[in-house]
Amino acid sequence: MDEGDTSAAEAATRQILATIPDLKKSTPHRNIKQKKQYVGLAGDLEQAVSSTLDLAKKRDKAGAKAAFRKAEEACAACHEKFRD
Repeated sequence: MDEGDTSAAEAATRQILATIPDLKKSTPHRNIKQKKQYVGLAGDLEQAVSSTLDLAKKRDKAGAKAAFRKAEEACAACHEKFRD
């Protein structure tokens, strides 16, 4: 998105969205007993990435960037608690 290529952003967000169903079914590396929260974070990621895709389709670069920041935050929160 920094270079303004919304079609590349659309392709990348579609790839991320394709992985989310498997992510929701997977078992976290840590804090396994908190899987409900893990799945919730995956849902947050899905929502943020879907929003990013919708905004990229509309060529709303600023909106897509903001939505993707939320996706990055969801990734970071999940990795902090369940992965790294």
